Amino acid sequence: MLSKRRYSRLRRRAFALAVFAIIAILAEACSLTGMPSDPGELLKQTVSGLSGTDDFRFEGTTSVSVGGLPMQEGASFEGVVNGHNRLSMSFNRGSPGAGTIGAAQAVGTPRSVVFSKSQNEWVVSEAASQSDAIVLLPWSPLYKLEQLNTMAKKTESARDEQDTRLTILTVTPERADVTKAVRDQLARQADVLDIDKQLAGLRTRHGLSEAEAARMRGELEQSVLLTKRQLDEAEGSLKAGAVYRIWVDRVSRLPRKMQIETEMKYTSDGHPKTETIRVDYLFTDYNNKKST
Repeated sequence: MLSKRRYSRLRRRAFALAVFAIIAILAEACSLTGMPSDPGELLKQTVSGLSGTDDFRFEGTTSVSVGGLPMQEGASFEGVVNGHNRLSMSFNRGSPGAGTIGAAQAVGTPRSVVFSKSQNEWVVSEAASQSDAIVLLPWSPLYKLEQLNTMAKKTESARDEQDTRLTILTVTPERADVTKAVRDQLARQADVLDIDKQLAGLRTRHGLSEAEAARMRGELEQSVLLTKRQLDEAEGSLKAGAVYRIWVDRVSRLPRKMQIETEMKYTSDGHPKTETIRVDYLFTDYNNKKST
């Protein structure tokens, strides 16, 4: 039989081990759930962390619904961030939201553009047309999140049921702020429509002669005027709302993936229109390491 003293020592040791195990479990839980618990603060840390990350890649795909019809696949694009202030982007396929006001400025597929960050603004850093930059930059997740950071918004969080390391942030910005952001983008798109540039692009892609390009100028001028009119009409009548869903790694506080769904209501040719654009992002290669 155990002596009372030895039995007491064993009980104290068992109790100490149990306490240690509980502390370890709680520590693990804290590291996974992440602090702070406030979703808004986690969002701020995520945006700040991504903006300050030296090297990573992202891929994006767009889907578009017009008039309540099923979503149709749009463009795919990719980007690389180096040194947290150099961004290279290009479309892999198509133009985002072809046939909608979201893509009314795009003729063909813009080439790759390199941006650098100067005074908290992304600016073109290498030879590229301003119109290409205006098409590409708004699809950057950095641009999207930095823009979101300036908006009034409601942020909610929930644990991802498929991956216990992830918290899903659902962010709903104020509709007035979303509407202003979309209107500003439409105004920038209308300002950079350029007939000579578009003719040059058509000649490069299709090998047109000068005579053929000259014959196309009249048709192209009409198209540009129509596009500008549609953009002006849409901008004046537009109302927009958006929802951001961000899957955040609670340990690194960096996003693994993100989805942004924007609904726009506007008038086109005197008729009310509804358009929804969804963009899905995947983030990889943080600091040259694959996400796992």
